[in-house]
Amino acid sequence: MVNYPIDTPVSGGTVDSRPMLAWIFVDESYTELYHTYFDTFISEYFESGYFENLIASYVEQDPTKFCTYEEFETGVDTLKSFCLLRAESIRGQESIYK
Repeated sequence: MVNYPIDTPVSGGTVDSRPMLAWIFVDESYTELYHTYFDTFISEYFESGYFENLIASYVEQDPTKFCTYEEFETGVDTLKSFCLLRAESIRGQESIYK
């Protein structure tokens, strides 16, 4: 999933079979806006480190949590690695279209 294509983001069908998605790729201005949103999301949430701290304090204090805080941190580290690799892949795919 790290290198899943951003301009054909469907499984079990085609972009054309998904009307709400297809209109993004029919018009170049919409496709550019789609890439801009990807760029903003990556820079503001992943590359900035913001997503790492969204729920950590809540998990640490939750008396009903289903894993230890250390296990949660391991999961966060794994998710962070995946997301940064995915962001790198998306950045590379965006550069193809610029």
